[in-house]
Amino acid sequence: MLFTTVAALALLAGKAIAQCTCTDLCVPNACLSAVAGTSPFPSQATVDDCRAFVWIVSTVPIDVVTVTQTATIATVTNSIRLVKRQKEFVKRQQKIIPAYAAACAQTADFSSACECIGVTAGGTSYTHVGGVSTTTVTVSATATATNTFFRIRAANVASNGAFAGMYWDTVRESTDNTFQRVHFTNDTGTALVFRASSTDNNVLGENGTPFAADDLQQGEQVYLQQPVNAENIFPCTLSPASKAVTCGNTTSNQIYLMGNTDNQRVTVLNDISTIPQGVFGPLTLEAVAI
Repeated sequence: MLFTTVAALALLAGKAIAQCTCTDLCVPNACLSAVAGTSPFPSQATVDDCRAFVWIVSTVPIDVVTVTQTATIATVTNSIRLVKRQKEFVKRQQKIIPAYAAACAQTADFSSACECIGVTAGGTSYTHVGGVSTTTVTVSATATATNTFFRIRAANVASNGAFAGMYWDTVRESTDNTFQRVHFTNDTGTALVFRASSTDNNVLGENGTPFAADDLQQGEQVYLQQPVNAENIFPCTLSPASKAVTCGNTTSNQIYLMGNTDNQRVTVLNDISTIPQGVFGPLTLEAVAI
């Protein structure tokens, strides 16, 4: 019986020494037996418990990047949401001896037993969790505008009357040669070229000249020029899908674009309850290829 007990203790001492990476001799006792277990090598669960007990535990957030893109006609804005990497916050776990190692009366006993199975102090265990601290960076890039060039023609509809199929050009006003009045022509050779930018679809002359009109009152003329005197900008826009061209400021009052056969000129009316003789409209205009 005595021989059996001595042999068992010798076996335990040999196993603990085989597992030990320390320089001191590991003394077999109940604490070491509980930690070492019955297998020639310690279990992974026991190794993890020892590491959690004698190592430093550091929790680090995972980097998460979310990219959101918002597009407008003129500008593309990329909102890039970046996670700002938090400083590692380091904590030591509370020293709790596992239940299976209850034979280890003090924390130093459990630490010593862990060292004897190869887990020494000085290591670091990292735990990754979702990051919560963020920094938002916005990067803006201006898109390149594209100009579309075309001629303006009265569509072949009944309301256009005598002007159906005719194009826009300009004529100089008899009293002042600087005034360029918008006029109808059948000659595609003299018909003017207009342009519209992809950023706003505003229709302008080929060189960027806007339309203008006299106070936007009844029977006023339309010009292709910068506004002078009492004139106002007379906006026209292109619908890229339908190629329709619409003109007039309708935010404050209704403006109707008309054609006058008396002088072949484009005019505006704000009341079409009674349309004068020789005047057709409201005009339906379309953009046609050059």
